Amino acid sequence: MTADGAELSEAQGRLIRALAPGEIVSGADLARILGVSRTAVWNRLHRLAALGVTVASVRGRGYRLAAPLELLDRDLILAGLAPEIAARIGAFHLPFAVDSTNAALLRLPGSPQPRVCLAEYQWAGRGRRGRAWQSPLGAQIPLSIGYGFAALPADFAGLGLAVGVMAAQALQRLGAPDIGLKWPNDLLWQGRKLGGVLIELRGEAGGPCDVVVGVGVNVQLPDPPAGLIDQPWTDLGRILGGARPHRNRVAAALIGALIPGLDRFAEEGLAPFLAAFRRIDVLAGRRVRVEQRGDWLEGIARGVSERGALLLEDAAGIRPYWSGEVSVRELGR
Repeated sequence: MTADGAELSEAQGRLIRALAPGEIVSGADLARILGVSRTAVWNRLHRLAALGVTVASVRGRGYRLAAPLELLDRDLILAGLAPEIAARIGAFHLPFAVDSTNAALLRLPGSPQPRVCLAEYQWAGRGRRGRAWQSPLGAQIPLSIGYGFAALPADFAGLGLAVGVMAAQALQRLGAPDIGLKWPNDLLWQGRKLGGVLIELRGEAGGPCDVVVGVGVNVQLPDPPAGLIDQPWTDLGRILGGARPHRNRVAAALIGALIPGLDRFAEEGLAPFLAAFRRIDVLAGRRVRVEQRGDWLEGIARGVSERGALLLEDAAGIRPYWSGEVSVRELGR
């Protein structure tokens, strides 16, 4: 996005914050809040449709959102954390819009203290292997945490699995049952994608390394973006029976699980997370196809190795496949 586009996003942010409570706001008040003309207000309201935001016009009174938005709030999120975790956060970034929360942290200097970045909207959210991560405005938790490792554990390749376990356990504590993990990085519920994990790092082998851990969770997706997602999906609202989840509470639960979880991974590696992963591994024992460098291999998924590799059994025996090299598609039992 261009610099002009980023500025426009901030303007949209001010407009959405004014409308977020769901109350009617007059065009004159919106013009005053934004410091623009009434015509400019109308134009900006019209552009919100591209972000999936429905604005209703109330004749003679003004404008309101079709449904209130719970915007992310730094103070509410920090208040939802254990004090000892909140005190450790070295920086807390909450732009209204950003290309991706992972990219935003990677542009900043590393730090020995955890850094957090959240946003209402990502225009270039990234999934695994360069895929786009669709991020409708105010409908998800796009969370990234920057974490400094003095040295990477030998089983660092399993960090994505460990983070998936941390996120699944946090969501289960919020009342979402039966969260599963699909190797290497998908959070699922009843076969539908709920979220995902993306790990990126910078540093030198054998030395200090700054890792950015991205976790995206669907909270309450509107129906239109579904056509942009290339697999069955769900969100916390549907899992919880239609109740509107509190996004700030979800964000706090994820941060509160990830920071101590990353501490443990730094000390002990993948080992303490393996048992929990194996309990919610949705591929174990199923026939799958694995793509590697353009070739397709078929076999039975036999869980993961002690270092986090997918174990695939075929006529030649059981072989490991590593994150970043393969993709997996279930074929059924």
